[in-house]
Amino acid sequence: MKIAWLELRRRPSRFATATIILTLIATLLMLLGGLLDGLLDGSTSALAAQRGDVVVFSGTAESSFPRSRITPETAAQVEAVPGVADVGGIGVAQLGARVPGNGPRDLVDVAMFGYEIAPEGVPAPPADAVGVYNKLGRTKVGDIAVIGVGVLGWPQRSNPSGSAWRIALASVGPTPLLAPTAEALLAQETDDLAVDAAAAAVMNACRPIDDVRASGAYRQAMVRVLARRAIEAVLAHLPF
Repeated sequence: MKIAWLELRRRPSRFATATIILTLIATLLMLLGGLLDGLLDGSTSALAAQRGDVVVFSGTAESSFPRSRITPETAAQVEAVPGVADVGGIGVAQLGARVPGNGPRDLVDVAMFGYEIAPEGVPAPPADAVGVYNKLGRTKVGDIAVIGVGVLGWPQRSNPSGSAWRIALASVGPTPLLAPTAEALLAQETDDLAVDAAAAAVMNACRPIDDVRASGAYRQAMVRVLARRAIEAVLAHLPF
């Protein structure tokens, strides 16, 4: 070791190249490590923000959120396990998002999380809210939705119908869509005629395309069917 130090002091220029290369490698490793930490944090922060200690998947999901389907019966079994204080669902939808100023098909990949128990930093759902998501796909598990309709309703005494609504659509446009006209109709009235009109408004809110999975006309017609089913399911459980 002493000889090495003496040689380094006597002719430092001989080691300059190796020192520069090692410095560059160390800098590159630090940059890659920081990039990896950022990617991991970006892909897992939504899960890390959840207040739950355990994530339960269905038996055939293979730890995949899109493949996992937890039935109310399974959720009840989990809730009955000693030491479990609360149980809430969580879901992930992989979507394309439009960036302002970019072209209509120039999309970025987005993972959208839905939850029943609000994580830290996210507003809690309205009190006594009831949500339903109806998906039409070629298979029950693991396939991209041909269409998806999500309906959330909650008591709102200031509205004529006594309720407020949010309706979202998936796979019927380049980005997820809302149906504000249908939401306004249901805020006024929730009888059969109003539900029919709201389902028609949901259908008119989308302009799906033809592709190998389904035609645009079929998608649009099924949006009306699934929207009506979801609205009726929410109404059946709202605590009026």
